Amino acid sequence: MENFKEANITVELCGQLATILADQITIRIAENGSNIAKVRHEIAIKYPEMAVYMASPRVKACLDETIVLDSAAIMPNQILAFFPPVSGG
Repeated sequence: MENFKEANITVELCGQLATILADQITIRIAENGSNIAKVRHEIAIKYPEMAVYMASPRVKACLDETIVLDSAAIMPNQILAFFPPVSGG
């Protein structure tokens, strides 16, 4: 059986997401990286109150300040943030 090493990443939650949980949370990913879809899944499992938001395509992922698709790769040293839809006038 192969041993997988893990690393922590800090995920920033913005807007309404921060009011539901916190400004930042910590998630474990594989030391050699993961992707945004897997991080969304891990957040939904670890924080069930976030599941509906993590499943929504309207909640955008930003990696190193660039909006990315869920297929985007993420490494432990990168900055990940999730942004809910913005409304207003």
